[in-house]
Parts: sequence; C-alpha cells; structure tokens
Amino acid sequence: MLTFTISGIGYLITAVSSAFFSYRLHQSYNREKNPLSLYYGRAFLFMCFMTLSYALPTFFWPEDGLRLALGEFLGNIFLVFGFAYFIMIPLTIRGGVVDARRGYYLVLVWGLLLLFLTIKYFPKLYIDENTVLTKVYDPALKIGYYLFIGIISLIVSLTFFEKAGKSSGYSKIRSTLLGFAFLFGGVGGGFIKVVEDKTFLALSFTSLVIGFLFIFFAAMYRKRAIAEGEVNDIHNNIVE
Repeated sequence: MLTFTISGIGYLITAVSSAFFSYRLHQSYNREKNPLSLYYGRAFLFMCFMTLSYALPTFFWPEDGLRLALGEFLGNIFLVFGFAYFIMIPLTIRGGVVDARRGYYLVLVWGLLLLFLTIKYFPKLYIDENTVLTKVYDPALKIGYYLFIGIISLIVSLTFFEKAGKSSGYSKIRSTLLGFAFLFGGVGGGFIKVVEDKTFLALSFTSLVIGFLFIFFAAMYRKRAIAEGEVNDIHNNIVE
C-alpha cells in the first residue's frame, strides 16, 4: 500500500528539481563542451538519485526501519559522489582542472570514510506521527556528515555569491539564485542528519526543499533569458 509522507513528497520535489537542472546542464555540455557544465550535470544527477533513495522507502515501507535505513545509506552513497563533483566547480574556476581532480579524490576519500563508519554505526530511521522522516545517527557521524555537506555547500555558495557581486543583469540574478540554493539546500538542509527535535527538523527539511527550488528557478530563469535573447548560447560558463 502506498503511503504519502511529508518527507517523501519533499524529497520528490528535490529529485525533480535536480533531474531538471541536470538535464539542462547536460544539454549545455553537449553543445558547448564546457567541463563545468559536465561536473554540475553529474552532481545534480547524483542528487536526484540521492533524494529518490531517501523518498521511495517512505512511500512503500514507512514502518520498516531497516528499509528506511538502507534507503538512507544508498542515498548517502549518491551524496558522496555528487558532492565530489560539486567541489570540482570552484576548484576548476580558481585553480584549474588538476586542482579540481585532486579535490574530487579528496572529497571522495572523506565521503567513503563516512560511509564506512555508517556501516559500523548504522543509523536508525523512523516516520513520526507527522509523517516526517527522523534520522538518528551516532553523534560523531552527525558532526562528520554535517561538516561534509556544510563545508562543501558553503564553498560553492560563496563562489556563486562572489560571481554575483562581479556581474550584472542575467548573470547576477542567476548566480544569486544558485548561491542561495547551496546556502539553503546544503548549509541549512544538512541539519536533517543532525537534529531530532521536531521543530528544528521541520525547519531543516524546509530549508532543503527551498534550496532545491532555487535550483529549479535558476534553470527556468536561464531558459527564459535564452528565449528573450539575453543569453545567446546554452552555456558559455556554468557561473555566467
């Protein structure tokens, strides 16, 4: 029997936003062959798989803690690979492809260590009376996952805000939207793995969904700008 949960619906919204943005970025890469578009396209594809992994068990097995936890673990695998691609963007912009590849492998090692510890200290998950997915992690893992998500999201967010400060018109608006996307979705949404209090959990989950909606708005804004002739190509630069 299919059960609709607040968390499941929220995660589906983030999955759709991620899939749409990933599709737009892969279109851009196919036309312009810009590696930044490829990195972000792959990152958001992994974010789509991540949120689907979190969402689907809440619909089909809301009372099965083990399946909820397995969905969480599978989603965390996608999270690690997605964030490894995310870190490549600011590093490519600032240091080039070589630094980006080093950053990719560094983040990957950091994430794999977290996954190994997750297997050792497997989290407990349950759906509360408000149909919100609650995650109970080991205290050390809570800190580890939040630092992983928060630091990388903050670096990417600041990169876009820096770009917005140096831009005007279309580029300024789009970079600002993406800056807020990572601020809300990563820095704010990352608390989902940390807090268990219902109020803070609701705020964190709301922040996550808002962040991914900013991603969707950024993609739609670019589509409108192209249609109106403000942008002449699909993707000259991921931060343009």
